[in-house]
Amino acid sequence: MVYHIKRKLLQILILAVFAGLLLLPAVRDNSTANRFQQELREQTKDTIPIVFLCPTTGYYSFVGEDAAWTARYAVEQINASGGINGKKVQLFLKDTRSSKNLAVSYFLGASRETPAVIGPVEAPSSSSIAPLLEDSKTTSIASYSYKDIRNTYQPYTIAYMNDSETGEYLAVKKWSQHNPDIKKVVIFTDTTDEAKNDSVTLLKKMLPELNLQLLDVIDLSGTRDQRHFEQCAIQALNKKADGYISLLSADDYTNILHELKKRGISEGRRITASFSSMSSQLLTSAKDNLDQTFIWNKFDLNYNEQQWRALKTAYQRSHNGEQPVNTIIPDIYNAILALCQCYDELDLSGTETDDASRQKVNEWFQNPPVIQGIQGDFTWENGRKIADYYFFKFEGQNLTPLS
Repeated sequence: MVYHIKRKLLQILILAVFAGLLLLPAVRDNSTANRFQQELREQTKDTIPIVFLCPTTGYYSFVGEDAAWTARYAVEQINASGGINGKKVQLFLKDTRSSKNLAVSYFLGASRETPAVIGPVEAPSSSSIAPLLEDSKTTSIASYSYKDIRNTYQPYTIAYMNDSETGEYLAVKKWSQHNPDIKKVVIFTDTTDEAKNDSVTLLKKMLPELNLQLLDVIDLSGTRDQRHFEQCAIQALNKKADGYISLLSADDYTNILHELKKRGISEGRRITASFSSMSSQLLTSAKDNLDQTFIWNKFDLNYNEQQWRALKTAYQRSHNGEQPVNTIIPDIYNAILALCQCYDELDLSGTETDDASRQKVNEWFQNPPVIQGIQGDFTWENGRKIADYYFFKFEGQNLTPLS
């Protein structure tokens, strides 16, 4: 009897320890949220806080590093022009380490102290914080550039960039017009990214209108080693397509591009890529393989206005002469500019936690005035950003705009 009691107690103890281990991540998350909340509370007495959740390390650092540089630059420019209502803007940039859990923790801390948060910049983390928006009534200016997630969690989901799937379709349309002999295509994608899934859905629906037949959708998610890229490229080549549509990020696209070229795709014009590939990393890694390929973007690198030229010069000065080719750069600059304009017009300090102030901020972003951004005017309609798309062809590594 005593033995059975002892065994039962031991089982209970083991279960308790196991349950405790399961709870540890949640405890750590709450601790991170509390520390960030305290940091905001203590450091924003004489400044206007702008919270930016940004992955400067981890898988998404290829966009996070440029995003972080841009945020610092934008705040510096705003403060040099006098700040907001006589107060300096203070940037609270938190490295989410490309972790959805860490992004959630920082968001929870920020949402208790400010009515709006910029970021996360990547879709998976943005999707993770979206279910928290309604309860906190916090406006999130993040990676909501696909309508399904905006519709599900409206009105708090504000896209910092214009819709990706629309751009993907318009780019493929432009590409097919320049290459009328291309009739059969494959798509490379990553099914772990909801924005790319939306793009695939739209393309499946619309390609027949462009007289394009979709032969296959090739998913690159999973272990990204050399063998994986080889297999994906071979799968595409076995379909005997005329053209190849890449929705991939720079690293994945570079690897696929190398594999296609290595296996006989000598005409670059047969390949078109997404804005998500556009980065200095692509130019460095892909090199001559880019010649005659097509790509689209959400901004024009050679935009000829003073503000953009000044940013471009500052970026090159701090990046060993590299060009600011990542679309995240104008998008984050404009997001910070817009939030500062919102606080200025509503006469807010950015530390309001009452429901009325939060509602004012959200209503402002739902239908704001036309904003003069760093690459021309833009606005939002019900969380959807309205801005231009741009289309290019590589001539060597130089981009030629397509009319």
